[in-house]
Amino acid sequence: MTKADEEMIDAAIGARIRGLRLQNGLTQQFLADELDVSFQQIQKYERGVNQFSPTRLLRLATIFGVSTSVLLGEKSKTSSNRLPELLIADLDKPAIKMFEAYQKLKDRRLKKQISELVQGMAASQ
Repeated sequence: MTKADEEMIDAAIGARIRGLRLQNGLTQQFLADELDVSFQQIQKYERGVNQFSPTRLLRLATIFGVSTSVLLGEKSKTSSNRLPELLIADLDKPAIKMFEAYQKLKDRRLKKQISELVQGMAASQ
């Protein structure tokens, strides 16, 4: 495995952590307090700049109520408690920004229209 491969894996794990944090409405400061690190360290984890220790991955899995395999991106065929694809996807910055903006929308009709638009665009490709 090359250094570039390792960096991609770290970034993917960080993106999953960020997605779970956002879905659960948690702040970086909350996670920092729970893991006994600075919020800047959480930022580095989420960007894939720094790696998680196995102990911290276990603590994060407990906080989010998921298995460590979810955090690592392993897709279990036997899992009856599947998470949305968003949480196990390798999210890039534009996708994360889009998700964050979407979460801020209050109007349910508008959210539905945006969802249908994006799904339609994806289906046409």
